[in-house]
Amino acid sequence: MIWMKNQSNIENSYFAEFGNIEPGANATARVKWAKGIITRDEAAKFTVEPWIGASTWLNSTGIPYDGGFMAKT
Repeated sequence: MIWMKNQSNIENSYFAEFGNIEPGANATARVKWAKGIITRDEAAKFTVEPWIGASTWLNSTGIPYDGGFMAKT
């Protein structure tokens, strides 16, 4: 119900997929307002470094992380 087109909460939502190639990965079957399959450059904006500025604080927690993509796709 919350994802119906007439709901105002989808105006600020971003739904996209990157590197989804497995069976059933037909992005055309997603919600109509989805971005579909995005490029690696677009997806990189949502990795831990650009998204939450991880290098400015996450190192101090001792939690290991990769600032970008962990695996090459």
